[in-house]
Amino acid sequence: MTLSVGAALIPGTVHAASITSEFGLPIIESLTEIKESGNLNKFNPSLGTLTGATLTVFMSATQKFSITNTSAQDQFAKISSTVNLFWNSSLPSNPLPGTVLNFEASTGFVNYAVGETIEFGPFASTDMASLDLGGILSELIGPGQFSVDFKSLSGLSTTGGGGNLRTKQVTTAGGGARIEYTFDDAPTPAPVPEPSTFLLLGSGLAGVIGWKYRKKQI
Repeated sequence: MTLSVGAALIPGTVHAASITSEFGLPIIESLTEIKESGNLNKFNPSLGTLTGATLTVFMSATQKFSITNTSAQDQFAKISSTVNLFWNSSLPSNPLPGTVLNFEASTGFVNYAVGETIEFGPFASTDMASLDLGGILSELIGPGQFSVDFKSLSGLSTTGGGGNLRTKQVTTAGGGARIEYTFDDAPTPAPVPEPSTFLLLGSGLAGVIGWKYRKKQI
């Protein structure tokens, strides 16, 4: 975890600060389909009072595909390659369902000669989505961690070609997540003077009083 304090520490005051926890960053892609999970730390209440939380999920994908015309005549078609990442978490309210990161790469309409193979890509893309978890802060406080998991669905779709195009797709994808907590840190207690400090202070006062007394006698 990375701690970032937003103000200088002055004894007896409260300061705004933030702290983050993450996994899977930087992203390492794997061949699809993928199903992965990682853990994020909950907020430690000994740090102070939690005031907000933002969960951000990240995705990257790379797509390559080839098209071969297997018919005895030219074919005219458009090919689209898609990758979707679906997210979930172990939090009781699970704010992630419905969060989908997706990429699409398209050839546009292309003419394929008899027996011709055309390769496309690689097409690389990244995306991210942030969720404000301010409404479920109580679920984020305490020891331990919570999990975030994601899975991919990828595929090709063809428009045109009359069923005479042979396709091949190679797709890699990966993901990661980060949560940032904002909080008011616990007040820094004012330092308690050492006994020697009181002794020096007392000696100084006694010296001042003695000097004033001698001056009065002269």
